[in-house]
Amino acid sequence: MLQYMQAHPVVSAVLGGVVALALIGLWYVVSHHLKVIVTAVICVAGTLAGLVVIWRGVGNDQMDLIGIGVFLIVIFPIIATQQLRGNRKPAVIGLPGMPHAAATAGLPQAKKPG
Repeated sequence: MLQYMQAHPVVSAVLGGVVALALIGLWYVVSHHLKVIVTAVICVAGTLAGLVVIWRGVGNDQMDLIGIGVFLIVIFPIIATQQLRGNRKPAVIGLPGMPHAAATAGLPQAKKPG
């Protein structure tokens, strides 16, 4: 393989460019989406753990394990769904005595028609 790459420098250059772009893409995904990736992996593992706990509970006729397994199967997909929806800023409700500008600080403002 090494002899082929030395004999064909254009192929080596193209392969090097593809590897460089792949590394840049990997860096981008990891740096911008690491939190979502980790949360998704943990939620999948938690849901699968819930299935195993239910399986063990049914096999040993233990209702407490079945309840814990159902809880895990319900809670982890909820967490994953909330994470995948993204980090949205909560709606700001003005408090009495708080000026409107302070209540909406940092939020994008809607443009007035006209």
